[in-house]
Order: sequence, then C-alpha cells, then structure tokens
Amino acid sequence: MLPVRNRLIFGMLKRIIVTIFKGVYSVIAFFNLQLALFVFIGALIVYFTGAMQNPAVKLAFDIAFIFSVVIAIILTIRKLLGIGKNPKKSKGVQIVEENTPPQVAQPVYVAQPVAQPMVQPTYVQPVQPVVQSPSTPTYYRVKGKDNYVMAEYSDRYELFSVTPNGLKKVRTDYKN
Repeated sequence: MLPVRNRLIFGMLKRIIVTIFKGVYSVIAFFNLQLALFVFIGALIVYFTGAMQNPAVKLAFDIAFIFSVVIAIILTIRKLLGIGKNPKKSKGVQIVEENTPPQVAQPVYVAQPVAQPMVQPTYVQPVQPVVQSPSTPTYYRVKGKDNYVMAEYSDRYELFSVTPNGLKKVRTDYKN
C-alpha cells in the first residue's frame, strides 16, 4: 500500500497526464488531423522496421502525408467558415399553429355513454373553475418526435404525448 503522500503525487501526475492528452486530442480533433496522425504513425512503424530505405515506400508515405494535411486544412477551413452545414437540421421545436391545439385523430371505437336517471339536487353550490394560467398556450410540435406536442404558457411548458384517444400529459416544466 502506498503512503498518502505518494498517492497524492501519483494522483496529481495522473490528472496532469490526462489533461495533457485531452488537450492534445482537442487540438487534433479541431484541426481534423486524425488522418495525418495515422499516416505519420504508420510511417514511423515502417521507418523502424527498415522498409523506409526503399524510395518508392518513402515517396508513397510522403504523398499520403501531404494529401492528409491538405484534407485537414480544407476541412478546418470549411468548419471555420461554416460551409457545408445543413440549415434544415436545426434542433428544438417547430411551430405548428398559434393558439390552437393540434388536431388528433378520433379513436376508432367510441363507447356510447350509458343513460342514467337524472337526479335534480335541491341546492347546488356553484364551483369556480381552476385557472392555471391566464394566457392561452402556443403549441409546438417537437422536431424529430412526431408523437409529442409542447404547449407554452406564460409561466410554464407542458409536454403532451399524442395518442389515438387524444393528448396525454407527460410533464410540466416551469419557467424561472
């Protein structure tokens, strides 16, 4: 078992090494240098085996390395300028209709209500309806998930699942 001081030192060295590798990988990924790095590592392996003495092999690796660097430069410029991005692939929700709930197909089998005798109460106290929000909602259809609808109120968002029987409430998220 290592003493506490050694564990602290090794732990810190491990964190430093992991941070350095993450930083190097971030630079490689940002500049699209994966292919160039792969060709370079292949050339090192061929060099240490002694096959790099052949001029044809050396020329092939030189051409492959230059080609991979040119590709990396082109991809980096495209990434920086935003060329080639598909604007249709936006994330989030799309507006279906303003202030009207989406139309839901009626169920195929509709149960008929059973007639029950009507009982007339002598005194009925009026019930005040519970109003959660004074505003009417704006409905959105969730992009990529056609069976979900979101209603936006002034103080919250409500997510509904579209079922054959109508909208089923999934959850409510309150605005801050």
